[in-house]
Amino acid sequence: MAQLTYHDKAKGRYARLAVQVNGKRCYINIGYSSTQKDQKRDHRYLELVDDLETVKASGLRIDAKTKRELAILQEKNPQFVQRLLKAGLLKETGSRRTVKQLFDEHFQSKLGVNKDRSCRNYRQAQKVFEDYVGGETLIADVTVGDVENFISEMRREGRESSTIGNYLKRTRHAFQYAVDHEWIEKNPIQYSGKDFKIVKTTSKQKIQEKLVTQAAIGRLMDEPNAFEFKLLLSLVRWTGCRIGEALILRWSDVSFDEDDPCIELREKDTAHSGTDRSKNPTRTVPLFAELRPLLEQARELAGDDEYVFNELGGLQQKPDFELTDANGQRIREGRYETNVGGHLTRAIRKAGLEVWPQPWHAIRDFRLNELSRLGYRDVEISAWCGNSESVRQRHYSATAVTAEDRRRAAGAQPEAAGAHMVLNFDDQISVDQIVELALEDAEARILLEKLLVRLNRADSRYARKTAKYTREES
Repeated sequence: MAQLTYHDKAKGRYARLAVQVNGKRCYINIGYSSTQKDQKRDHRYLELVDDLETVKASGLRIDAKTKRELAILQEKNPQFVQRLLKAGLLKETGSRRTVKQLFDEHFQSKLGVNKDRSCRNYRQAQKVFEDYVGGETLIADVTVGDVENFISEMRREGRESSTIGNYLKRTRHAFQYAVDHEWIEKNPIQYSGKDFKIVKTTSKQKIQEKLVTQAAIGRLMDEPNAFEFKLLLSLVRWTGCRIGEALILRWSDVSFDEDDPCIELREKDTAHSGTDRSKNPTRTVPLFAELRPLLEQARELAGDDEYVFNELGGLQQKPDFELTDANGQRIREGRYETNVGGHLTRAIRKAGLEVWPQPWHAIRDFRLNELSRLGYRDVEISAWCGNSESVRQRHYSATAVTAEDRRRAAGAQPEAAGAHMVLNFDDQISVDQIVELALEDAEARILLEKLLVRLNRADSRYARKTAKYTREES
């Protein structure tokens, strides 16, 4: 048991505690004690040291009540806490970690487990919270109220709900790491996930619906651009692939085989870096007829090039994926991560169009909607574009329902002469013209498909009526 002793000194009576630690007697100074308030302090410290001495001897863990008392003591008398540490009654506790120390340690713990880029993304999101509460703030001092104030501040700054949710989710992971290591008892990062769903904002969706039309896409595709950029634009436009998947495409991934012309796309990189392709998931998409002539021309010009794209964004000097050092820091940027958004933004402006949100994503979005309009099954679109129907409903539905959609729904009405069809457009168009256009234009092909369906239905109705009249006459 600890003992409280007093000693007379020149400046007054001095208090200290005698304790047994690991079989050895040692003394912990409290300080001068000249008032009743000082004596109450001395006895509180005696009770605390008694508890710590018992915990030390038994090998048990410090209970929550004692932890709270030590946290208060650290704030009011950090010098005495240091004396407890020096005496061996305490170990340096995790609650003494600062917010910055926690985030740095969490980052290091994930390196080599998660992708380096993911680790950095987590640390960058955590840095926003760190800047708000202060990097030197103790993790034990962060409260639910701090989190609520952080959310309010982010909203005042105009951050999107999905962005705030990203900050909170990644910060919560680090604090859960502290809870799991028993540095703190409860995770202070508390919030309702349903308030921060990661979805495309209504404002962006409405803008995209207005701007990304058949006419706008056609105008962009017709604009004279450098050949390699035109090829990249066409690849995304007709396959609906992600821009990163296009940038790592190799000629060995492209098959011009007449029996099965196709492109094998390597999807998002897994937890490896470098140029090893064996671990990457792949999917096979058709070599669409609209894309084939340009891709064949590019193949003739490619010579011995391994990759389809080499000039944009310095791609020639880059590996497929980024290369990192032991600390997860990027050594070399990879093809997959190369930002070519500026190329598309300039091309859109050059075509005299207003730049839409998420330009490359918008073209992929447009193609997914177009494939659906062309009548392809959901299972085919999922296989070719690499996402599920439910994901498309959440993130790929920004292409507006247009007047053309309504006209297609209304269908074609046959004239008596049969030589022309009224297609609910301002002008009539001959069947021969439709066939000719369908060879080059996807929209015209839709019209032809609808036309043939109408004709088949008309023939069926005519056949049924003729059979009915024949039976009646007989």
